[in-house]
Amino acid sequence: MDLNGYQHLAGETAIYPNQVKKLTQEAEQARDYSSIARLLDLSYVGLGLAGEAGEFANKVKKLIRDSGGILTEENVLPLIEELGDALWYIADASRILGFDLEVVASANLAKLANRAESGTIKGSGDER
Repeated sequence: MDLNGYQHLAGETAIYPNQVKKLTQEAEQARDYSSIARLLDLSYVGLGLAGEAGEFANKVKKLIRDSGGILTEENVLPLIEELGDALWYIADASRILGFDLEVVASANLAKLANRAESGTIKGSGDER
């Protein structure tokens, strides 16, 4: 499956809190997807992404604590599930911003290639 196909299918499962969904639907009906509705949508998925990243990190911590960092099928599968959940939020955030997931992935690879070329892969900060 390609990333855009994933993004489309993932978007079909988006369930937002009633208030956010109501504002979004009203904005779409008025053909005016307002900044407030988009911001609410983006806030919701941003918080979800942070939560999934936290769940992933917690499972890695427990893998180190309980398994001495040894990867097995049993302890890797839950990590894959959390990565999938994080990917869902990334795909929906991309949709809200109006970009295909493949555009986001390509832009990231271009940024990394630029950093590698300029020798700033190991640096810190966004403007390297």
